[in-house]
Amino acid sequence: MGDFFLGVGCGTGGAFEFKLLGELEEIGGGVRERQREGIELAKRAGAYKGRKRKFSPERTAELSRRLAEGEEKTSLAREFGVNRATIYRYVGWAAIEAAAVAKKPMIPKRARSSSRAR
Repeated sequence: MGDFFLGVGCGTGGAFEFKLLGELEEIGGGVRERQREGIELAKRAGAYKGRKRKFSPERTAELSRRLAEGEEKTSLAREFGVNRATIYRYVGWAAIEAAAVAKKPMIPKRARSSSRAR
């Protein structure tokens, strides 16, 4: 048979390489499992919290209010010292949180049907 798997032929050397790859995967799988367990322990201890948010809840409320008043996202991003993408991300989170408070399902814009005639 001339089939190859990961560049490993069916000859005697190929069988050895295939077994070696299997052993390396077993070792690597154990490392990932121990890492995952360590992360879970750190989270329970409160040492693994992730990245700090750019805006406090008060600042997020101010941002939402000013956007509702019609201020431009670009000028707000400059004033708050963040990238414009951060403003869009917080706007999205605020909409999701508002929908959760109102207990309404949030439908993403791209999932909505178009009202234009086709």
